Amino acid sequence: MINNIAKENGILQLYHMDILTNGWRYDIGELKNEFENITIVNEYFEKRFMEFLCKKMGVNAKLTMEITQMPDSSYYLSQLCSEIEKYGIDNYKKIVNEYNSILEKLKQQGKLLTPQQIVDMTNKGEQDQNVEERFEI
Repeated sequence: MINNIAKENGILQLYHMDILTNGWRYDIGELKNEFENITIVNEYFEKRFMEFLCKKMGVNAKLTMEITQMPDSSYYLSQLCSEIEKYGIDNYKKIVNEYNSILEKLKQQGKLLTPQQIVDMTNKGEQDQNVEERFEI
């Protein structure tokens, strides 16, 4: 009965995460690229946060560059964790709160890029021209 209702109403019966991660296999229109788009947006904000964090903590330029270019590297993450330990967890929490406040402020002012704007910009090979000003980096 569930299969019949789904077929009659054009309802997909695939799990949402399976569609996102394997959408290319199912060729489901816009969902086909959704996992890639999610990754693009995550990487954009991850890089912004790492730049902001490193600047606020006074991390040297070399490590800042390496952690923003290779944020999944266990070596550089370990180095960053050591910097956070030296800086202090309470101070780190203050930086996180400050960053989140900046995001909220940008959202309220209509200056926070939408996920679609980030994807479009990335796909065109463009850079966020106002990133330093936007995130106070």
